[in-house]
Amino acid sequence: MKFRVAFVWLALCVSAATAAPAQALDPKMKDHDAARAATKSGEIRSLGEIKSRVGNRVGGELVGSKLDMDRKRYRLRYLREGSVVEVDVDAKTGHIIDIDGN
Repeated sequence: MKFRVAFVWLALCVSAATAAPAQALDPKMKDHDAARAATKSGEIRSLGEIKSRVGNRVGGELVGSKLDMDRKRYRLRYLREGSVVEVDVDAKTGHIIDIDGN
């Protein structure tokens, strides 16, 4: 009985020790959590809101997005008439800062 309890305890310790560092070291997880917290607190607008606001103005098909938390900017990439158009958007206000491309 003592052996079984010790084995289960050891198995739990090993699984906790291997799972936690992988999650703690994943920069994407930290970025995602930071973006979620900033959206929830009202520091930035959600990606969904930004996409609907910008997509109507720029047109084309959204092919990528990225959030720069340090600069509080979204960069959206649209495919429009065979060319890639990059749009920088202020994450707090939702205003378009720059459009690069056609």
